[in-house]
Amino acid sequence: MPYTPTGRPVGRPKTSVLTTISVKVPQDLLDRVQAYAQQQQQSVSALIREGLEWRLAQTVPVDDATADGLGQALVERFGDGKWHRVQTIAETMDADLPTVRALLDRIVAEGLYQAYAERRPSAHGLASYRIVKGGSKTINLTAFYAETKPILDEMHQLIAGHHVNFSQEVMGVLFAQLRQKIEHMAL
Repeated sequence: MPYTPTGRPVGRPKTSVLTTISVKVPQDLLDRVQAYAQQQQQSVSALIREGLEWRLAQTVPVDDATADGLGQALVERFGDGKWHRVQTIAETMDADLPTVRALLDRIVAEGLYQAYAERRPSAHGLASYRIVKGGSKTINLTAFYAETKPILDEMHQLIAGHHVNFSQEVMGVLFAQLRQKIEHMAL
């Protein structure tokens, strides 16, 4: 049966702003990418988009004065330990997305501005970040265990030895002791 032109475009309707490309990669790399994408619960396409965005963001030149001012303000505003989308951070800070992303990735990698940060991929191709102020402190776990074991043992004895609720005052004292040990041991 011959084709009769209808005037409408052939194929599926174009509903996405994404463009399809083809890439040749070694099979072992493809296997690793597919496994990682499955582990992160995202598509291979989203992972590749995110990787390309990240790589391009690494080349964004940010002068030190701008980075320091923006970085400190960013940690102050978003250093609450909650996950924030990079787009929200950029909009709130009134800064361009590539600059904010590059700065956040530096905070993740280098622990700048006395903060700890981590990055979580997103299915939409742009990541979320969690920043914790004061995240540069580290604790030797062996020493931490040795220092806090007596406090934890006392708590265990209180809990195991009594079938009644112990006072808020006792818990407050034990909590204060534990916090004091942690603060003392943080480098």
